[in-house]
Amino acid sequence: MEYEIKFLKEIPFVSSILAHWAYQNWYLDSKIDLKTVICDYSKRDNSDVLPVTFVAVLKNNFPIGMISLKKSDLQSRPDLSPWLSALYVMPECRKQGVAENLINYLLKFCRNNDINRVHLFIDKKNEKYLENYYSLRGWKINSEAINHKNEMVRIFYYDIKYFTKNDSGN
Repeated sequence: MEYEIKFLKEIPFVSSILAHWAYQNWYLDSKIDLKTVICDYSKRDNSDVLPVTFVAVLKNNFPIGMISLKKSDLQSRPDLSPWLSALYVMPECRKQGVAENLINYLLKFCRNNDINRVHLFIDKKNEKYLENYYSLRGWKINSEAINHKNEMVRIFYYDIKYFTKNDSGN
């Protein structure tokens, strides 16, 4: 499968698709409605300020995955910033390295923009798988906090100084 990673700013017409993915995966059973999520994604089309979203797209700009870098992602932890957020790959495109390439692209963006540490929290739905996935890639457990669903979630961090991948263009 041949794809490239672009800023959402380059293809803003896909923001409603990304918002739909986010809503279906993380907000469907919360008090946050689809309109709010669509509005949020329309504000992620930046390339020089946060929030910024990267989209994996096929040649025809058909989106197959996304990842965002946000100033804040957990209201209960406003002291931590920035956050890797909303990593998603379409089910048909999983297990092909798309998620890892999106993460590497985001980390390279951070390194190029003098961001020294990135945080993320683990979704409860796939907690054990995700903990293992990120731990194997050098992410460390920081603490726990309450998410938007009032669940206790585990927070991870990654120190950019350890990021060495050169194969993700930016």
